Amino acid sequence: MLKVSHISVAGEKPLVAIGAFERNVEVWDYKSGKRVSAFDTILDFGGKRLALSISGDRVLAAAWERHGLACYDVQSGQCVWQRHDLKKVQTITCSRDGTIAYCGFDARPCMGIAISNGDKLCSFRGTREVVESCYSEFAVLDRTTPEVVGPDGKRRFRIERTTFAVLSWAIGPETLLLSEAKGGPVRCFKLATGEELWRYTAPRGTLFLDLAYSTKLARFLGISWSYEHGGPKELAWFSPASGQPEERLDLGIPATTAFSPDGSILISSTGAIYDTARGTIFRTIPVEDGDSAR
Repeated sequence: MLKVSHISVAGEKPLVAIGAFERNVEVWDYKSGKRVSAFDTILDFGGKRLALSISGDRVLAAAWERHGLACYDVQSGQCVWQRHDLKKVQTITCSRDGTIAYCGFDARPCMGIAISNGDKLCSFRGTREVVESCYSEFAVLDRTTPEVVGPDGKRRFRIERTTFAVLSWAIGPETLLLSEAKGGPVRCFKLATGEELWRYTAPRGTLFLDLAYSTKLARFLGISWSYEHGGPKELAWFSPASGQPEERLDLGIPATTAFSPDGSILISSTGAIYDTARGTIFRTIPVEDGDSAR
């Protein structure tokens, strides 16, 4: 039974890739509850180093040192290509069309890699992570001062951070949400103008680890956790108007969680799969939780 420390959800198929502390990866169909494949990879712990492509056909995994970045076929588990030169990848995000993997590093430009063959397509200086909208050609470049770029690739506006780091981004059809590290608020901005629409300041000692936009609910969701006291994580539904969390759901103490790109599904490292519109578990896959945050 796999001890889960990494999770990534596809966009076009009901598939989720789950990874152990290192190496072992399994792909599951979360609607049928059947395992699609299981195979070894170069994956190791730290950062966001596991990504399932939007199409659900490829899994990307990264390692801190000599193994670099590799791409695997979901069905067979065979390595499609490997880039030994791309060491110390910290984050992997996928483009809206599913053709590019954006690889973020600590000390080099973020790089866009073709998922099909591993070729370098583009790079972004001073950028930790690239997050593209699922709904339009807007994107966020997570820099010292983060930037939002429009369909023409030009900067629309900057967002001044209130803390040392952004924890999560979520982009809706017309708005953008971000959460920050200790003490930072959750803030919502209008994509067209950069106008701040609302902000929510969580109780002291609490932060939002992950955010998503639910297409079905037309609202933002978030995973909150008390970094001062530990304990359970909660799924929160933000009010579209005020930004206040209107409902909360206790998720227990999973090591990690991940939303589907459309925000309709939340998957926990405990194996629980939640329908975010109903706030209920509709399936559980047989895995073992990784080291939980307590």
